[in-house]
Amino acid sequence: MWTAHYHGQSVELFEKGESDMAKVVTRIEMPTLNPTCPALGGPNMDWMFVTSQIHREGQPTSQLGGTLFITKVAAKGVPESRFKDM
Repeated sequence: MWTAHYHGQSVELFEKGESDMAKVVTRIEMPTLNPTCPALGGPNMDWMFVTSQIHREGQPTSQLGGTLFITKVAAKGVPESRFKDM
């Protein structure tokens, strides 16, 4: 599961580890303070799209806040299932 660390400048991939505890498999440092939502896509589901927040009152201003970041990842996603129309 990919998770954005809001106010943590990173996105991490977790998977099930020993004793059912999650472990970090991959960490991607982000050039913005507040990444918000990672999603996988592209023809091979190996591109990650990460949104970010522009600015939050009381926090330092990030020049790249509000940017959509795109990067290639090794851990591929799976296409979402489609419902059959009735």
